[in-house]
Amino acid sequence: MMDATTSFREQVTEERTCRKLDTARRGRWPLRVGRYMEVPLLVRPEAEALAELPVDMPFFDVDFPPTSASLLSTVAPVASWQRVDAALPNAPLFSASDASPHKLLSAAPPAHAWLANALALLQTRPDLVRRLFASTAHASRGMLTLRLFKHGGWRPVLIDTMVPCDEHGTPAFPSAAPLEDGAAAPCWPTLLLKGFAKLHGAYSALDGGDAAEALVDFTGGATTRRQMPETADDAAANEVWTEMLRSHRRGMMQAVVPADPHGGAPFRALIKQTLLPQYFYPVLALKEEQRGVRLVCLLNPWMSGEWRGAWSADSAEWANSPDVAAQLWLPASSGKFWVQLSDLIKYFDTRYTVMTGGELQSMAIEGEWAELSCGGPPSSPSWCCNPQYWISCSKSAAVTIELSQRDRRLASDDVANPEARSAAYPPIAFAVVKGGTLSSMGSGRVWARHERAVVAETAAARRRDVTLTVELSAHKMYCIVPCTLNGVLMPFVLRVQAECEFTVKQAQPSVVARHVGEITSLSSGGPPSSATWCINPQYWLTLRPPPSETAMAQLRVTVSAAAAGAGEPPPLLGFTLLKGAMHREKLPARPRSRASSPARPASALRAPPPPAEAAEGRRAQTAEGGARRRPAAPQAEARRPHACASAGGLSSSRVAIAMRPGDADENHVMNETRPLPDGATLHDADVGEFNLGVGLPVRDTSNLQPTRKQIFDQGDVVGEAAPSANPSLLTSVDPGCPYVICIHAPRALQLARFTLEVSSESLLEVALIEPSRQRTLNGAWRADSSGGSHIERGDWAASPKYSLSITKDTTVEITLQRPAAKWDKIIKVKTLEAMLGLYVIVPEDRPRPIVWKNVVYQSAFIPANEISCSLHLKPLPNGFPYVIMPATFGPGMKGPFTLGVIADAPIDLQAFDKDSLPRGRSF
Repeated sequence: MMDATTSFREQVTEERTCRKLDTARRGRWPLRVGRYMEVPLLVRPEAEALAELPVDMPFFDVDFPPTSASLLSTVAPVASWQRVDAALPNAPLFSASDASPHKLLSAAPPAHAWLANALALLQTRPDLVRRLFASTAHASRGMLTLRLFKHGGWRPVLIDTMVPCDEHGTPAFPSAAPLEDGAAAPCWPTLLLKGFAKLHGAYSALDGGDAAEALVDFTGGATTRRQMPETADDAAANEVWTEMLRSHRRGMMQAVVPADPHGGAPFRALIKQTLLPQYFYPVLALKEEQRGVRLVCLLNPWMSGEWRGAWSADSAEWANSPDVAAQLWLPASSGKFWVQLSDLIKYFDTRYTVMTGGELQSMAIEGEWAELSCGGPPSSPSWCCNPQYWISCSKSAAVTIELSQRDRRLASDDVANPEARSAAYPPIAFAVVKGGTLSSMGSGRVWARHERAVVAETAAARRRDVTLTVELSAHKMYCIVPCTLNGVLMPFVLRVQAECEFTVKQAQPSVVARHVGEITSLSSGGPPSSATWCINPQYWLTLRPPPSETAMAQLRVTVSAAAAGAGEPPPLLGFTLLKGAMHREKLPARPRSRASSPARPASALRAPPPPAEAAEGRRAQTAEGGARRRPAAPQAEARRPHACASAGGLSSSRVAIAMRPGDADENHVMNETRPLPDGATLHDADVGEFNLGVGLPVRDTSNLQPTRKQIFDQGDVVGEAAPSANPSLLTSVDPGCPYVICIHAPRALQLARFTLEVSSESLLEVALIEPSRQRTLNGAWRADSSGGSHIERGDWAASPKYSLSITKDTTVEITLQRPAAKWDKIIKVKTLEAMLGLYVIVPEDRPRPIVWKNVVYQSAFIPANEISCSLHLKPLPNGFPYVIMPATFGPGMKGPFTLGVIADAPIDLQAFDKDSLPRGRSF
């Protein structure tokens, strides 16, 4: 029955080995293309299968047997299974090379019309048909190997020649009709559909579908569909003609679909034509033999239906335009007919184009929308977190981009029933965003969707594939951003096809940190104007150098308020992004002393007395009151930053070059991977391994101690978001500086629950600044408590005091701040008297005034609005507290301050009450 027309390498590899294009990692990860998509492996070496067969027995495929298990609940009227040579006697596998396209039976159920449409267009390209049959060497034994395109790669499918038939013994699925002279039609459509059914698990998977998807699976090309314009005015007609002519000259397959007269626009009413609505009519030629007379040659591949409009077989146009007619003559039996462009627009409503050809460069990239890389549609603030890919072309050209999700027809554990297979796809879409020149663009991310930067985008569609063809300029960077709904986690395949060389590089995946938080009665400090603002929830944010060749990092902060109950609107929340403190390191587990300026050590509980002149109240030559100068403690060695947030985007990059299969008479290795001529790369280095591309030094922030903001001025504000249900902020920040995010409600004591989401390509850490290990109190020097320092002749012991209780060896960070708006003017006038400092004191066991002997730590006095120190303290006997005493250098300096303590263990800080000391313990 069949001649061996192709040869196939008998040892077929399971999957293509992805070429990892990062030079430093090349060859280290053999990855399966289609791993995320779970495309089944449906082939084994033909020699192995033949070795198991008796010599005189035809091949039976036990993996797809001729039983009801391979049919499931198909609507086709299957009565029996027969060998294809019995169902279609004397049928060759392919038509003769010079034969006209054959007719297809149109009596198949409407559920199979999509397959018939795809076959009708496919038959106009015999070369593509032959390439689908990878091996027919053992066809006489009932064994063939097909190759079908699925999710970015060609998949081998081994089949036998048993096909389902109806009660008359003819194929139950679309097949070629016998020729008019009685000769048998080719049987390739019947066998192709068998392989297609096996790929999808059962024949029931072929009930209902989209012809555009089938054409992708049969050709490996990209299919686009366009609606005809509503009117056939000159502008619309010129656009349609130009597009169709360009596609025809590029060798693309095209088909048009007649409008449904019962569902189309009013002007698309039936005339003297009986073409089949919703069926494909392939485009064979376009001609304009006379100016203004534009004609399209169509093929009628169906057993019924005939065009009876202008330029039909009996129309007057043939006699009225003999010169044109001489160029358009067609045999009556060819099944071809001419339609003038105006009628094409009027009576056909959809145009399909399949882009495929040997001159195309093609790349397929497999990715996924994961928990932290599913940014949602363009309307979502987190759209920028979706996976992103930069593309550049070697010359200006039309580029076809296809985004596809997993085919629900494919059999798997979660889609093993017809209901799941027929469920609606989640909507998918993508946008192409303009970047800059190659020299100015790295692999950074697009963080905002500006309409003026969007070159093209698809509408969200509940389809397996969405496709777009866009003109891209040479040597420019464009970013492709695929998206779906928020919370829809699934894999996808992005394919790019062009007639020129191009490169694709994955943008650095965004790092996303999410924290679920709450504003309670103890942490509801109100807006920034409130005196209790500092008790609001605060988060410590650090960054690493950005991977792109920029010195600034892009940062997006979003807060989503949660509704208190069903049917209630979410509360309004706002936040402020502030610069954090740079001079504190994370508290070590060993004793150390560190202050913002030279100071006395505090590793011992007793300190030597000051010089006599200082003790007597005379001013020393320095403002430190004679305290010994110590060299500043050395900086801690910078550790390798550890990212607490997970990386979004692709967990590992997978890229395959989807090359067109070779000719049928060549040895063809299935799923062979070949590099693009230009060496296109997809960067897949792990998050955290990037350095600043321009070599600029960036301060390390990984070892800084998270520190709450007690007060701030406008110089500390990086950005802020006004209260709303979903406040968001996008800004550029210095990666060498820590930041504090403070979330607040519009008023104090307003409770709320929220989710904080921070995303950046440079994110290192986002952590809640634990309130249990940080205490903040507001205070003031008043007329009766502004005693100055021990150096001055004032009542320095009258300064405000605060008790600090600890239960174990603890390293504490003590920070004293005062508002610049109040104190800057005072410092300018009385610089010496207004200098800031603090003491740490141990109470004595007998009543007496405060003396220098009680002081275990004294800071330097400096003319600034903030001073801090790091001390290692041991618990005092019987739980006695330390006493912290803020002071100014001179007496009489009145004004507010804020005292904050951070520790690596739980602490208690409160205003000092001498009556609360244990009996026998005082100053």
